[in-house]
Amino acid sequence: MVRRSEKIAIAIGMVGASFTLLAYKQTLMTTTHSILLGFVISIIALGIKEFDLMEPEIVEKNDLKKD
Repeated sequence: MVRRSEKIAIAIGMVGASFTLLAYKQTLMTTTHSILLGFVISIIALGIKEFDLMEPEIVEKNDLKKD
């Protein structure tokens, strides 16, 4: 089963890849800026997937008690 954070990371990664692939087709920004933006978006997606930035860990009440 795919977790929510992985679905979000895949969607963000696809946006980053589309920026990179469409760099030579669009005219809103330079090719270099479009490729760089796609790369940065892909790195953010990788961070979300690898470090589970979208799903914080559930902390048990017992873990919060100090000895």
